[in-house]
Amino acid sequence: MVDPQKAKEMKILRQREEQNKDLLTDEILAALSFGQKIALISQLRSELISFPAFSYKKLRDLLKLCSESNPDVVLKATSALCDVFEDVLPSYRIRQNYEDGKDVDSKKDGKNQKVKISKEVEQLRS
Repeated sequence: MVDPQKAKEMKILRQREEQNKDLLTDEILAALSFGQKIALISQLRSELISFPAFSYKKLRDLLKLCSESNPDVVLKATSALCDVFEDVLPSYRIRQNYEDGKDVDSKKDGKNQKVKISKEVEQLRS
């Protein structure tokens, strides 16, 4: 027997995957009016902020709108991208360097631990 909750979750996942397949093509983008593009930008922005794990592929659509010929559309799309990044990126942790440049500060259980960096990463940092 299938758990009804699991079946409902799987249905929602399939619907969201189907939504991600509807990516903008150049032909569709050319056929849209200015008002439709602005409405699409706000819709994409709200979808990306609401469900970033499921609608991450829609970032491509916003990026396509950023390369539009109309500067107003570009500004709106860029602003929407900034809003999405502000909402999604704060969970990304940035580690701080020690003075010697060879170790990285990592807090675990309230204690500072030193983490060694490989030679390749050290070369990239300098």
